[in-house]
Amino acid sequence: MKKLIFTALLLIGFTFSGFAQSDKMKEKANQKIEKINTQIIKGNESVALTDEQKEKIYALEIEKLKKIKSLRKEIKDKTVLKEKIKALNKAEGKEISQNILTKEQKKARKMAKEKIKK
Repeated sequence: MKKLIFTALLLIGFTFSGFAQSDKMKEKANQKIEKINTQIIKGNESVALTDEQKEKIYALEIEKLKKIKSLRKEIKDKTVLKEKIKALNKAEGKEISQNILTKEQKKARKMAKEKIKK
């Protein structure tokens, strides 16, 4: 009986830890969307992200985070891992810039980044 209860508690614990990790991914994806939208708004308030764009960026970010999680399990060499993560980040940024943001949004985001550098 004790073994059965212990096994049930262990199973419940693993289930909740899995949900917690997916919540972290969702939070990071939402933070990414907020960061991009804030940058765009600082450059030009009239060209903020649409709901459709937010959904696309959210999906991209979740996919990237899942790939990173998988890479962390597979690759033990930190240097190689950093290079792979950097490549994923670059690919995601390129995808967002080329296929999701409009020309006006790209200009607004660039203006906001330049203001921050000054």
